[in-house]
Parts: sequence; structure tokens; C-alpha cells
Amino acid sequence: MELLFLSLSLVLLLVTIARTILALKRRAGDSDTTRLPPGSLGWPILGETLEFLNGNPEKFIGDRMKKYSPHIFKTKILGENTVVFCGPDGNKFLFANEQKLTTVFCPHSTQKLFRSY
Repeated sequence: MELLFLSLSLVLLLVTIARTILALKRRAGDSDTTRLPPGSLGWPILGETLEFLNGNPEKFIGDRMKKYSPHIFKTKILGENTVVFCGPDGNKFLFANEQKLTTVFCPHSTQKLFRSY
């Protein structure tokens, strides 16, 4: 019983510290975040990877389109900050500006997994 209480107290303390650190980072970087699209990056290391992989990816995208914006939103998948373009306007922007404003790359976690490079 004591071990359970001790572990729960430790988890609560770590969550409180993590939330405080994230709040301080948000306050310090407010001027930088004004140019980012709406969205959530999820947990500090995992991001929203578990929600994306466990559920239906179409549902994941659809839920975020309803919650944040039907055109563009940010998330964190496979350890990388990601911006998702939705709809015909997003596709037009992406393919019209290829090699100008956007770059194509494979996340480090995927490179390690598939050894493609």
C-alpha cells in the first residue's frame, strides 16, 4: 500500500513539473508561436503518435480538422513536429511550391526503422 502511494505521489510530482516547464516554455516563446498553425503537439516525447497509430488515421485527421482547422494543423508524429495540409488548397500550395518553400525528408525514426538512407 505504501509503495502504491509513493509511486502515485512520484507520478503526480513529475506531471506537475512537466506541466510547469511546458507553461514556462510557452510564455517564453509566445512571439514565435504566432506564426504556427493551430494544433497540439501532444506529450513532450511521444506527441500524438499513439493516437495516430492505435486508431484509424483517417479518424485522427478528421478529428483534428474539426477541432483546429479544415485547411491546416500542426501535430507531433513519430517524434517530429509535423504540419498537415488538408483539402485542395493545401495540395495546391504544397505541389506549387515544391523545392521552394517546402522540403521532403524522412524522419529520423523512420530512417532507423527502414534503413532507407
